[in-house]
Amino acid sequence: MDQIVGGKFKLGRKIGSGSFGELYLGVNMQTGEEVAVKMVCESCDASESLWLF
Repeated sequence: MDQIVGGKFKLGRKIGSGSFGELYLGVNMQTGEEVAVKMVCESCDASESLWLF
């Protein structure tokens, strides 16, 4: 089953990880555009995870 995040992004394969979370390839289901999705860990310092693009 596909995992949908944010109501419009379908997650693909995991492409990286670090101390603040994991990075996945994804697709914007509304536009078909390929995107990168960063899943931030809940226990991480929130001030360090504000730089999401």
